[in-house]
Amino acid sequence: FREQGWAEPRSEVYALKHAAKSSGRQSEERDMMPSNKRAAEIMQLSDDDSAFILGRGGKTKQKIAKVSGAQLELHEHNNTIEIIGSEIERRRARKYIELVRAQRVGPVNVEVTHDDGDLTMLVVPHNCVGFVTGSQGNFLRTCEEEWATLMFFCDYHGPSGDAGGAE
Repeated sequence: FREQGWAEPRSEVYALKHAAKSSGRQSEERDMMPSNKRAAEIMQLSDDDSAFILGRGGKTKQKIAKVSGAQLELHEHNNTIEIIGSEIERRRARKYIELVRAQRVGPVNVEVTHDDGDLTMLVVPHNCVGFVTGSQGNFLRTCEEEWATLMFFCDYHGPSGDAGGAE
């Protein structure tokens, strides 16, 4: 963006790039529903976020893609990530990217509005956090890979706004 003299979009800006044909053996009627239409969006990232989203050996990007169902293409030369999928796959990928980005700079805050039916919250007592994460986070990462999920320690703000007394 800078090289072209364009104003750099804020990270919160998402642009619908192009519509792509849905693949597979879905019926034409189902393809006409907006939620099943495949499209691509581009999300702007910072240098640090771009590296963090990629992860060591591309693992974080692969996990986000697997869990969301979307295809992710990280363009490191301009710090953008292309998100390709149905409306729900793209929405989940955006949400997971934002949660991973939040993890880089501090505690992750999850609110009731984050739940699209894809979140499970477990209360972990403070004295068990070390056991759950394992040495250098290895146990947590093993669980993520085995169960095709993303796991965070977060501050949850439920309907009453109460964060509770655990992680």
